[in-house]
Amino acid sequence: MFHHILDALILLAKIMWANLKAIYRLFVQPPKVSVEGKVVLITGAGSGLGRELALRFAAAGARLVLWDISDSGNQATADLIKQAHPDKEVHLYQVDVSDKEGVKSTALRVQNEVGQVYMLINNAGVLVGETILELTEKEIERTMNVNAISQFWMVRAFLPAMLEADSGHIVTTCSTGGEGGMHRETDYCASKFAVFGFDESLERELKDVYKKSGIKQTLVCPHTMDTGLIHSIEQRFLGWSSVTEAADFIVDQVLRQARFVYFPRIYRYVSLGRGLLPYEARMAVMEFINIQVSSQKASKLHKE
Repeated sequence: MFHHILDALILLAKIMWANLKAIYRLFVQPPKVSVEGKVVLITGAGSGLGRELALRFAAAGARLVLWDISDSGNQATADLIKQAHPDKEVHLYQVDVSDKEGVKSTALRVQNEVGQVYMLINNAGVLVGETILELTEKEIERTMNVNAISQFWMVRAFLPAMLEADSGHIVTTCSTGGEGGMHRETDYCASKFAVFGFDESLERELKDVYKKSGIKQTLVCPHTMDTGLIHSIEQRFLGWSSVTEAADFIVDQVLRQARFVYFPRIYRYVSLGRGLLPYEARMAVMEFINIQVSSQKASKLHKE
């Protein structure tokens, strides 16, 4: 009996200490770590958020390894980096992250040609934007493979070296859609919910099974940004976010080794509210915000 009481008191002390640290961090942020000379690998680097992250990590002094399914998009990112930083080391690889054999072979090339990856940024993602009955089977499978299943192939390829060194940083691009569903995004939100669970389970394995404390994790949850991934969305209060502003904030927080990064930052509190409010209250809030996602295929066709 005494043992259980003692355990309960220890738990209470840990909760109080965690709350105090969280309050402290609202006012004082941890210092940034240096990535000067370290290898940072970014998937989906050929456009959107991946490109912006690459530009900022180049400015921070990282040795960049850029993966993308589009060779031309990847090259365009490299060209932008070279314009700003002519002497910057950039390595380009054309890879489909949903192809597990391609990931394995390319990861070996990276380790042989560049060296050990310090920071792995799993950023590649796709979004179709149609209702469940309008989605094709191929689109559903591709969304799950690129957004969720690829996390396994990427981490399995680079985690062993991190475990051996007990050092590294795994950054996972999730989404606010990984904590709340939206219409015309059943496949996308399902894939991002899976990413959220993958990231949390990986953290438990690193601590409980592998007993490693030197490998950091950051889960990034941005809302809709002007990346081209989604073309048409309306909502009350918060609209489109600037991908350049998002990248500035995300890189700053990653370098401070934040565990979770929400952008816009208000979504950090929206996430907290989901755990405190009853289900019907959460649905009322969603109706009030009134997010409206139109057909993305139609939007793309109209745009073209």
